[in-house]
Amino acid sequence: MTRRRRVALGLAAWAGVGLALAACGGEGESGPPPAPLGLQGNVVVEPPTLRIGQTAAVEVVVVTPPDHSVPPAVVPDALPGLWVLEVEPLPTQRDARRWIHRTRFLVRARATGRFTWPAQTVRVERTGSDEDVELVLPERALEVVEVAGEWPDRLEPFGFRSGPPPASARGVLVPALAGAGATLAAVGLVLLVRRVRRSAVHEGARSEEDDRGAWRGAQATLVAAEERAGREPGEAASMASAALRHYLTKRFRAAADTATTEELTEREAPWGLARSWPRIVMLLGRLDAVRFRPRDAAAGGEEEVRAAIREARTLLGETPPAVRRR
Repeated sequence: MTRRRRVALGLAAWAGVGLALAACGGEGESGPPPAPLGLQGNVVVEPPTLRIGQTAAVEVVVVTPPDHSVPPAVVPDALPGLWVLEVEPLPTQRDARRWIHRTRFLVRARATGRFTWPAQTVRVERTGSDEDVELVLPERALEVVEVAGEWPDRLEPFGFRSGPPPASARGVLVPALAGAGATLAAVGLVLLVRRVRRSAVHEGARSEEDDRGAWRGAQATLVAAEERAGREPGEAASMASAALRHYLTKRFRAAADTATTEELTEREAPWGLARSWPRIVMLLGRLDAVRFRPRDAAAGGEEEVRAAIREARTLLGETPPAVRRR
């Protein structure tokens, strides 16, 4: 159901219970509050005129004082010309003086003619009382008209019909539009391929330059660390470990800068280091043994650090920077 139909149906429902609302008096008037409303009921059909196959909403509305309940209205026994498609009990609207109970039926017209939604009797129950009140709702008329024979399934009014475009104009316009679209698509595809190729070349050049820079930096740091091993073995071990970890991160994306040696042991070997990975992890462990030596331990470790640094330089020699890709 469209929003416009719901709004119109709501306005019609409120108009149907206008007599009950008028009994309440004005909201802004002074004096004691009005007495509770009596029982009121109404039936609203929207739209009241249908075409075959069109749907309409029939809403049963009952207004009661507070603390009353109304079971949902039932489908009438005989409905000539109509099919009931859906029954929807709506939430009760409550305020201090009245409760509004509604049931909505969705119906479809299946024959032409003048029909009525028959009168119904609804039962009103009061909380805490065993006595029910029966309220008779009036019948409502509706009409089903036949649509034009040319368009038997059309449910909307006809608009202005200008007729189909000339065959010659349509025959020229469609191929022209198709050709223009194909040309634009081809140009766009060529530009996209060029951009992807240019990006790949630039990305490859940057990657190769980064690899060479990381390799040279690691070699230089290892040379400096080997020279420092005689004076400060612990500091030299830290320099060598940092250089090797940085190189593994930059060149092989191993994330070794932020991982402990134990964590690297549990990881899979990075691509390109399947054979060297166990040696690299063991080498980092040997450097850690000197780096994290207790302060009160006996001095020494120079030869151990030098041997580890030499092995690290050998490993770097086995993984030179990649040859420039074409």
